[in-house]
Amino acid sequence: MARLTYRITVLVTAQIFLIVTSFLIMIHFESQLNLAGNVVNVAGENRVLTILVRDELRDKLFQEGDQALDGSRTLAALDALESNILFLKEGGTSSGIEISPLSPRFEGDWNLIWNMFGQYRAEILECLSADNTDAVAVITDIDTIKYTGDRLVALSDELTDKLSHDVDVLLSNLILLQVFLGITNVVAHIFLIFLIWRIFSRHTAEMVRMGKITAVGELAVAMAHDMKTPLGIIQNSTSLIRHRGGDSDAVGSTIDRMERAVRKMSHQIDGIMNSVRNVPLVMSPTSVSDMLGRSVAYVDIPDTIRISMPKDDALVTCDPAKMEMVFANLLLNAIQAIGNDDGHVIIRLVDGETVTIEFENSGPPIPASHMTSLFEPLFTTKLQGTGLGLVSCRNIMEQHGGSISVSNDPVVFTLRLPKSGQAERGGD
Repeated sequence: MARLTYRITVLVTAQIFLIVTSFLIMIHFESQLNLAGNVVNVAGENRVLTILVRDELRDKLFQEGDQALDGSRTLAALDALESNILFLKEGGTSSGIEISPLSPRFEGDWNLIWNMFGQYRAEILECLSADNTDAVAVITDIDTIKYTGDRLVALSDELTDKLSHDVDVLLSNLILLQVFLGITNVVAHIFLIFLIWRIFSRHTAEMVRMGKITAVGELAVAMAHDMKTPLGIIQNSTSLIRHRGGDSDAVGSTIDRMERAVRKMSHQIDGIMNSVRNVPLVMSPTSVSDMLGRSVAYVDIPDTIRISMPKDDALVTCDPAKMEMVFANLLLNAIQAIGNDDGHVIIRLVDGETVTIEFENSGPPIPASHMTSLFEPLFTTKLQGTGLGLVSCRNIMEQHGGSISVSNDPVVFTLRLPKSGQAERGGD
């Protein structure tokens, strides 16, 4: 349950991280869009301020009376235009409006505006300082200033249009980004739901598997425990009979059959008990070749079947009794699969990053419909099988930190175990 909770927590955390990241990206781009929009507004204000300067000058020159004859309002408007042009270039905050410094791409356009403003300012200051009694001269000065102001307005409009184009591109990119992040979050959400569904499905399947084991566990353990005692009595009795009167061929043959039957029943009982409970392992560094040899000697092998043993050897840290039970179980399955036909069982050993042991048999391929159920509790295709042999093998392999798998045509059961040094480090 803790592992399930951990996986779901990781997935949900990843989803939350994606949502928060998307939100922060959107905030960043919207902030950049707002700054770019403010730049456009500041650039556009140059038009208004340029015209305002000209209007204030006109009012100063042509109004009647003594009001504002000093031209202070005209000079104030001119200073406001200058400040706005510099603010556009340098960026910062003014009157609650924040903008970034003007991009170097527009430095040439800004220089044209600044130079034209210098000319505009010089003409206005000259007009304000001149003798305004000559009406014709005043009109001529106003026309010149108007022409320069119109050129300044045109340059400001050109820069404003370029900045507006950048804002339009940024807005389009923002919309595309919103669509992309939206689709990404939807896909990630669907994928998250799918992963959680798979996790719960596997968890449910595992619970069903454990339920099957639990259903037979108490009865199986009780029966196995009860059967161990009479089997021990039978085995001791056969030893006693052999000791006292086993020289006869008939008696010896009977005793051999009894001992094989006892070993077979003991094997099935051990399989049941190992499939329903995890008996503590008695670990020790052991030769794989030695364990294979004892396992082959333990199984009754027909004369029609040839066993090919590996020439190499490897050392693993394991419970020898448990591991020999796995080997014997796979050998017995291979022999039963071959049946009465001539055949062979090839055992291979590969000593690499892990110790790999393969059991290949010449029997018929496993039906494809059975491949996914081989390691399920109570699944068997044999009339005398318990459906717990391979379950027991998997249980023992997992206790050792290893694994068991199967491939088809030819049928090969593959065991993987940590090497002796790895197992010892893992135990530390």
